[in-house]
Amino acid sequence: MRKIGVLGNGVHRTFEYIVRAIAAGTIENCEVVVVAANHPNVPIFTSAAEFGIPYLYLDGADPAEIDAQALTAFRDHGVDFVILLGYGKKIGPALLDAYPYGILNIHSAPLPQFGGKGMVQPVSQAHVLASGLRYSGPTIHLVDAEYDHGQILAHWPVPIRPGDTPESLNMRCNLAGMPLYVQAIRDFVHRFDHPDEY
Repeated sequence: MRKIGVLGNGVHRTFEYIVRAIAAGTIENCEVVVVAANHPNVPIFTSAAEFGIPYLYLDGADPAEIDAQALTAFRDHGVDFVILLGYGKKIGPALLDAYPYGILNIHSAPLPQFGGKGMVQPVSQAHVLASGLRYSGPTIHLVDAEYDHGQILAHWPVPIRPGDTPESLNMRCNLAGMPLYVQAIRDFVHRFDHPDEY
């Protein structure tokens, strides 16, 4: 059984979607064992409590200390890999070293064009609309030392509609991101369990 740790300050609906997909067997051979966030009283904590999943507030101003708290929690719960859900903070070397090629993130817009520091939602969608592209869409990628930079695992194009605003486009991209993240996690777990096939 592969154990997932979550770093997330938002996107609790995506979190709930993933946990329900695991319970339904859509994602096999894994479970979410701990949730951590660096803001108190975030909605994802309420969702975690409803599912009976332990959660932890990462308290402090020093990024290295926050990463150390997260790493301790993940090790205590035997976490095999980590998923990010609206975490927003740059992942430091301690976590990257502990989980090389083992931290996944979802970004609401196409990468690498619309990623990087400050390209949060729906800001990234404003840039997509200004670019003249005909589509946006969520992207799942591996996390490395740069914002929104690691290897892309999955992307789903979301067509831009006449009259779209950054908010309306972002909402549709988030909805598309839920099943895309589930598929990416399912594929990732399969690679974890069957490395000889790749």
